[in-house]
Amino acid sequence: MNAYSWPGNIRQIENLVERLVVLNRSGTILAADLPNEMRIAEAEAERIPPIGGIYDLHALEREAVVSALNKTHFNQSQAAILLGISRKQLRTRMKNLGLISDHEDLQDGEKI
Repeated sequence: MNAYSWPGNIRQIENLVERLVVLNRSGTILAADLPNEMRIAEAEAERIPPIGGIYDLHALEREAVVSALNKTHFNQSQAAILLGISRKQLRTRMKNLGLISDHEDLQDGEKI
């Protein structure tokens, strides 16, 4: 429920809680009892790994780079376009994230 934006504010919360209490037969309200849009918001919030309430930018960057590489079947030029950066910037980020080694950078003809 924390991940949902609550566009209807307090009235929406009150109506939801009232509906959940009235319709619930088991005495326990579960996540499955929540409307789909709330479960979707929760699933999206869980996908991003927070650390003590602060986002782990390193993990987010790694996830973005790996996702772009997967979507482009590891075509670095196309992955860089998806990310809105140059191929050289992508390779630097890949190196910093441990996705390629210094040796691979030298084989690609780039200077370190």
